[in-house]
Amino acid sequence: MPEAYIVLNPDSSVGKITKAICNLKPGEVAAYATIADHYFHFPIVYLEYSGTYGDPNVVKAASDAIDKSILYYGGGINSAEKAAQMSKFADTIVVGNAVYDQGAAVLKATVDAIQ
Repeated sequence: MPEAYIVLNPDSSVGKITKAICNLKPGEVAAYATIADHYFHFPIVYLEYSGTYGDPNVVKAASDAIDKSILYYGGGINSAEKAAQMSKFADTIVVGNAVYDQGAAVLKATVDAIQ
């Protein structure tokens, strides 16, 4: 399944390997998300902060820009509060940091926070 993968952490492995331009403003991320959704018809737009908690304004801009794509957010989710904040804008959040940092027990609090 194709997906748009927008890398936003220059210190991440994917950011370093791809030499991605990661200092994008909310409007620029929204433009990429719009192209992925309206032009390429990608079913998923993934905002990848990879280990760093991202800018909610960027996530909101991407969310506002898409109509049909599912918005995934990944990066720095290690608490229920952060999960709740990003779930306001993203359809799916990836909670890898919570599991890495605190173990599987934190998943219940994270899931409860976004319901």
